[in-house]
Amino acid sequence: MVTGDDPREMSDPSTGRIESIESAERESAPAGRQGARRSPCCGGCLAVVLLTALAIAIWFSSSGEYNPKLPPHPPLPNPNALDAYAQVGRTLKQSGALRVAYPAGFRAGPSPAGELALVATSGPLLTTIRSAASMQCLMPSHRETNSPYPWLEDIRPVATLLGAEGDVQAARGDFAGEASTGLDMIQIGLNLERGGEIVHEILAARFQAQGQLHVAKALDHLSVSQCDSIAARLRSLLHSRVPVSDIVRETGYSVVAQIAHYDGSEVYNGFSVGRSEIPLPRGFVRSGAKARWRVTRDRALHQTEAYFEALARQAELPSFRRKPVAPPTEPAVSSSVLYANMATYCDTADARDRLVLCALAICSYRLRHHRPPAQLSDAGLSVPETADPWSGRPFVYRATGGDYILYSVGPDGIDGGGAPADSLAWGGPDKGDVGIAPFWSGEGRVFSPYYRPVPHMLPPKVPPGALPLLP
Repeated sequence: MVTGDDPREMSDPSTGRIESIESAERESAPAGRQGARRSPCCGGCLAVVLLTALAIAIWFSSSGEYNPKLPPHPPLPNPNALDAYAQVGRTLKQSGALRVAYPAGFRAGPSPAGELALVATSGPLLTTIRSAASMQCLMPSHRETNSPYPWLEDIRPVATLLGAEGDVQAARGDFAGEASTGLDMIQIGLNLERGGEIVHEILAARFQAQGQLHVAKALDHLSVSQCDSIAARLRSLLHSRVPVSDIVRETGYSVVAQIAHYDGSEVYNGFSVGRSEIPLPRGFVRSGAKARWRVTRDRALHQTEAYFEALARQAELPSFRRKPVAPPTEPAVSSSVLYANMATYCDTADARDRLVLCALAICSYRLRHHRPPAQLSDAGLSVPETADPWSGRPFVYRATGGDYILYSVGPDGIDGGGAPADSLAWGGPDKGDVGIAPFWSGEGRVFSPYYRPVPHMLPPKVPPGALPLLP
């Protein structure tokens, strides 16, 4: 019954309560109609969702705006010795000349007759390598590209050619020539560090390892004047060595630059259900990956910059005073921890170069006085030249009658008595002592020119039944 002045109201005779007609209709309406009547509420929810999406979009658009300011890479010199090395390497690869020296493959080792033939036909290439010694050398920047390092692959055959020349010179009894060729390889290795990062250092260490091996093999066959001449040249080369901290910083610049250019589009490709991988639409994958990457990008960049700068500051300290650096916590750049021990490559190459210098000075002293010096300083060596990077003390040196023992305690800082560590020739051993040449067994799988006793160290420790050491 309608009462009152408002036609939209009615009274309940049993209760006398006045209700609106609309209220009664809502109670008596079917569920579907009730939902339709609540459309204003749904519209409010939709508005909230839209506003939230807009806020998230604004947040995403404001993320990932950090642009690291990296110092410019030095301009490349013209001419650049790197170009000469790469040209020689490309010529060797294109001509197939290296196969002459390794007729059974590189894993089987070189053939003496093949090395002789390679050297005999490579005179112009060897001249090009020697002429590059007077040029400046600088590695190109890797900050703006994700491509591989093509010049490194081009340069590797140069080490094979120079190694063959050293072997031929030794077979002819030209030990001074072999030692000089060894210094050529050490010089190329030092040049490959200039302006480069840790990838260049790995190849640089390989060149230096081969050079150290040839000088070490020739060492006890040299005259006083030859020892002094080679030592003077090596001392000059070592004074031009690039600081380890420069290599660490350039590595960091390269990593940071590539992170900054990365858009995150290849982070995710699908999701897993049980053991099955369900691919997602490419557009969805790229959009979702990019959205997530924009949230983490700035944090990844800041952490990576801080991490490599901390590594570089540690690299400025002597090896035995360095402390570990906490790796980045951002998962996207957690692989940066792989660079934690990169300074060990540089320290190992530097320690062996200076051990070679010490051995040359000892050889000269022994030839003049018919006995080895009582201590390294008696051979005319300075404190920096004899400093063991991993102990803070001079290299371990013991005169034993007419001979001597000479080595570094190695990266673990523990004196192992003088037995060489088994390690990759172009890397640094985790444990064991370091001598004037690397020792590497080849792990029984490949030929290793370093599977031989290291001069002026104890015999290497090899497992029972191992192949005989090379002479």
